Amino acid sequence: MCGFRSKKQIPAADVYSRFLKNLYNNEQLLDEIFNQLIDEVQILLPDFGKDLAIDGKALSSVATGYNKNKKTDGRRDLDANWGIKEYKGTRENGTLWTKTVKWFGYNLHLIVDANYELPIAYELTTASKSESKQAHKMIDTLAQKHPDIIKRCETLAADKGYDDTKLHVKLWDKYGIKALIDIRNMWKNKDQEDSTECFRITKM
Repeated sequence: MCGFRSKKQIPAADVYSRFLKNLYNNEQLLDEIFNQLIDEVQILLPDFGKDLAIDGKALSSVATGYNKNKKTDGRRDLDANWGIKEYKGTRENGTLWTKTVKWFGYNLHLIVDANYELPIAYELTTASKSESKQAHKMIDTLAQKHPDIIKRCETLAADKGYDDTKLHVKLWDKYGIKALIDIRNMWKNKDQEDSTECFRITKM
């Protein structure tokens, strides 16, 4: 895909390392390029941003964690930290299950167009950052950088990790966006759980 005809033509690892350092030094320029592309897509796709979706993705660091007793060798990651996610559900036989995922690294937060599957906003944070709290910041930032998208937006879909009352209120009262967010399982018994709807929808 990159045009390399043999493994010998693939650049060495240190080439990639230097390239990544150059990217880090030009973070502001990359952000400007991304936002310019968003503006151009809006011209090509007039309904771009009508339906949005938000989610977070765990990114594990390949570097070693911080250890003050070890000498610096370039492999440590002093920016990352530990994140924990807990997933719960109900099996077909009615029994409950819980799965805990723990990783050292980061969290990639994305807002995308749900119809065209194209990114609209992104944030990279440490693994421990709350997804719902980050959503507040990203929506407000998107309203500043791309107000036309926020005005055009009708719905925002997310999983139950974003089931936050303050987020629902902000989306509807401040921006007129209907939240389609899976409900957190807060019921004490299965009969009550089965009587709920699959999604919580804000005022329409």
